[in-house]
Amino acid sequence: MRYKAGHRRCRDKSGLNSLPFKREPRKQMMGVEFMTLILELPDKKETALKAKALAQGMSAEQYAQQVLDRDLEETSNSEPFWKSFTRQMEAVPDGVFAHLPADGASEHDHYLYGSPKRNE
Repeated sequence: MRYKAGHRRCRDKSGLNSLPFKREPRKQMMGVEFMTLILELPDKKETALKAKALAQGMSAEQYAQQVLDRDLEETSNSEPFWKSFTRQMEAVPDGVFAHLPADGASEHDHYLYGSPKRNE
């Protein structure tokens, strides 16, 4: 991955602002197609990218690739919210729910903010 300093938005043929990166023609290596991105970064972000890469002992390109890989992996492997929530709720010991107030849903303002109870 290559990067450039001097972030700017380009106008495409439609007159609309395009994204702040350019896509070069795809390259093939060992039968696999790759996309190359040219990132146009302001000086401040370029400096931050280089510093984080140096701290990890890698080049800015390698660090950017690592961040992108991690982000795409998290997005593609993440489970739906309801599954995650259900799994976490099943892990809560039964005794915890026994100590919760029976009117917790209808009187949540009272328990969260100290408002007077509505149904008294």
